[in-house]
Amino acid sequence: MAALLQVGDTALSEDAVRERALGAVAEEIRIMLDEKVVAEAQDIDLCLILGAGWPFHLGGITPALDRLGVAEKVTGRRFLPPGVASMP
Repeated sequence: MAALLQVGDTALSEDAVRERALGAVAEEIRIMLDEKVVAEAQDIDLCLILGAGWPFHLGGITPALDRLGVAEKVTGRRFLPPGVASMP
């Protein structure tokens, strides 16, 4: 049975919490790219791999968000061109 998180009067499933968190990350990455805080998505990937321990073999957060469809759902476009850092 999936655990539920109580937020006010709303109970959220683990999947809903995960979806909201990933959506917020995608939104923040898009803002950083649009405001030229970083030059390209790969800069964010490198920072998370080296600084936050993101698993190197997954290629970074931006390809993961692209593969999951979160980037397009939240920001309207992918972070990387199709085929870049894609996994079978």
